[in-house]
Amino acid sequence: MVVSSWREGRMLLQLQSIFEINGISGVVGMTPVLEDQIRGREIEAYLRTTEGSGMEIENYIILDDEEEMGSLRGWLIETEFQTGITEEIKEEAVRRLSA
Repeated sequence: MVVSSWREGRMLLQLQSIFEINGISGVVGMTPVLEDQIRGREIEAYLRTTEGSGMEIENYIILDDEEEMGSLRGWLIETEFQTGITEEIKEEAVRRLSA
């Protein structure tokens, strides 16, 4: 799933290429763009669309430089726009997904 300002237009293709170069394939969907809503609401809307779809989400994290996640704040690992995903953030993500 992609939740990013990159999800629109050609930037999505670039993001998918970056994922594939790093051994991550299979972008399965994108969150909707909900006008005047926080990012957490877009993620909640996407998660609702997966219910009953046969796609089972067992665990997830949110990597984002925006902190407005509402009820999903507990899944957020906040990044910085300037540095992106650091080694420390990667380790935290792996730890949470492995728990």
